[in-house]
Amino acid sequence: MARDFTPPMTDLNTTPLIDVMLVLLIIFMIAAPVMTHRIPLPTPSDGPAAQTVRKLIEVSVVDGQPQYRLDDQPVGLRALNAEFSAWAAMGNSQPTVQLFAAEDVRFEDVAVLLASGRRAGVRQIGLAP
Repeated sequence: MARDFTPPMTDLNTTPLIDVMLVLLIIFMIAAPVMTHRIPLPTPSDGPAAQTVRKLIEVSVVDGQPQYRLDDQPVGLRALNAEFSAWAAMGNSQPTVQLFAAEDVRFEDVAVLLASGRRAGVRQIGLAP
């Protein structure tokens, strides 16, 4: 009895690869128009530059206590809260408030300022780089 020897199959089955490629092609054809849709976001350059007023609050630590400066003038926390209320009363012409904290300032001190500004009604308050 003679046995027939058949060599092992060495061809790669490309059908699953082609199926995956076609599915990816369809997904990208559907997703491409969605990715080009743009949503307009307001930026500081949208409004007139002359009306943009910026206030800088600096926080540092001296002898373990937070010290506050508003536009390079030393102020207390109560005075800052009064300023927040005054700015909130300005309505749409509120200044943009930037908060700069030194590296040794505790996060709680910064969070207190951000929260009191939001509570007073200041709309544009954030951290300065």
